[in-house]
Amino acid sequence: MNTTNTPKEIDDSVINFCKSITPYSLPEYIQLRPESWCIPNECYNNVKQKVGKHGGKRQLGWRIQVMPDPYPKFMIEAVHHAIWISETGEKIDITPQPASANRIVFVSDDSTKLGKYRIGEKYHALLSCPIVNEYVRLCNLESTKYLSKTELIKTPNIPSELLMKQRELLGQIIRKHGGK
Repeated sequence: MNTTNTPKEIDDSVINFCKSITPYSLPEYIQLRPESWCIPNECYNNVKQKVGKHGGKRQLGWRIQVMPDPYPKFMIEAVHHAIWISETGEKIDITPQPASANRIVFVSDDSTKLGKYRIGEKYHALLSCPIVNEYVRLCNLESTKYLSKTELIKTPNIPSELLMKQRELLGQIIRKHGGK
């Protein structure tokens, strides 16, 4: 099951979330045209190779997703991402995404730099609910305490207790809000 998806519209919740990440850019739809040689989840290397072969440039920023699909849209997520900008200025996501996607929501961010460590995701609740708020808090904790302190070439060591609590809360969210 695909547990993430592109927002159907760039509404106030998407714009405000993006402004909390980078106040200097607005989110926009970017066409997804994956190259056959590109590797999923390897956007930085994919775009680097594309620039080397065909020119253009890399743009860093955040891919914005609502979670989870097909359940109620209770959370929004930002995943650090890279897209390719052609020499004519066309912005394209060349990295494969879930089969159902044909575009992404992307917000440019020149302030976040690539380094030795992973860049953790950012999460925000879309529903006002204590269970959702706790789930989002734990997701942000996972991102800041574990993911962003893991070297790029290594797998994060996330405590199983944290992952189990997240799964438990997700189940509660789906049971409580699944039919809405």
